[in-house]
Amino acid sequence: LLRSKYCKIEKMPGILKIEAKTDDPQLDLSSVLTTTSKKIAVIVETASSPKGHFKIFWNEPYAIFSEERAIEFPLDPGGLAHSLMLASKHGIIGLRLDPLDTTGTILIRKISIYAESFLSNMSSET
Repeated sequence: LLRSKYCKIEKMPGILKIEAKTDDPQLDLSSVLTTTSKKIAVIVETASSPKGHFKIFWNEPYAIFSEERAIEFPLDPGGLAHSLMLASKHGIIGLRLDPLDTTGTILIRKISIYAESFLSNMSSET
């Protein structure tokens, strides 16, 4: 389900431990998406990390992951929670996480991904 490149992943109770072997570790979450959505919400909660940046890439039909379709946020050694909204007029068909931009270890408590259909249902219920 989770494909990784340049990092080692270890599942621990309540934590996903990722050891980056290079300054460009990659986790491909494309297999998680079961449909194309024009909007996707991503919630990431870290427990600890080195200073640096966490980046999320998305791709569209007939396109590859690129900096043009990426968003990043700064990491805090004490851990933080971030909620991000990704949007594409062509639809999002894949996600890739680059959890660090340096070598080191990051501990992730939660990664949640919500597609447009789920978000629409939530807003109509409130």
